Amino acid sequence: MSSSHIVQLVVFVVSFLVAAFYLYLRQRSKREVLQARMELQTRVLDRFDSPQEFTAFLNTEGGQQFLDGISDEKGWEPAKRILFAVQAGIVMVFLGLGLGSIWWMEGDEDLVYGATIFLFLGLGFLVAAFASHRLSRAWELMPGSGETGARRHDVGAEPGA
Repeated sequence: MSSSHIVQLVVFVVSFLVAAFYLYLRQRSKREVLQARMELQTRVLDRFDSPQEFTAFLNTEGGQQFLDGISDEKGWEPAKRILFAVQAGIVMVFLGLGLGSIWWMEGDEDLVYGATIFLFLGLGFLVAAFASHRLSRAWELMPGSGETGARRHDVGAEPGA
């Protein structure tokens, strides 16, 4: 194994580890924010002694903000994940195309493997994002699709209003 192969392997492994560590930190941060939000919401709910007090609170502007804070994050989560998949797919496709163009210009056979992997990973992300978008719309998981979005914003409204 030549020294250039070893360098390429080390760069690939280090890049993978850095990306994995970044995703781990990002997920841990999201989990901590979600945990803090859940604790705050639990403390707010514990302050009410009766369902009537809670209903009166929900009819206030602060109660509507509290309710919107609970529902909006979950409603937009599929859209955020789809957007991330599209972004990752586009970056990987262009990385694969860039490696492929370097291989085409320089003739370095080793680059064709990396180019192919990144190109197909990117295409896989894009196909997965497209499928997720279609399924999220069909299953009414995204805001504005079907009755889910309308029903969420009309929680305090009277039926038929």
